[in-house]
Amino acid sequence: MPPPHRSLWPRPGALPYPKAKPQAKRSTSKPVKKARPSAGWKKRPTIYNKFVKEHYHEVKEAHPELTGREIKHLVIEMWKVHPSNPKASKPKEPGQATSD
Repeated sequence: MPPPHRSLWPRPGALPYPKAKPQAKRSTSKPVKKARPSAGWKKRPTIYNKFVKEHYHEVKEAHPELTGREIKHLVIEMWKVHPSNPKASKPKEPGQATSD
């Protein structure tokens, strides 16, 4: 006697997988892209962007042997302590007590 599951699947005339639905025909022409309302608009450069743009070339001239990545790291380190950086770490003055 065959196992009971063999009598249930596959049924005579049944496919082992569902039949694929026919897809709608696609047009051969390229779809027209919608124009974005802000296509020519760009964000204003931030203080950080301006800083990097100004100091990148200075560091590059001072250290021509460095790669672009290394120059960028030096500029980032300069930015961390620069006074125009709103999140700059302020050096602590000696003799000042810390509030805990």
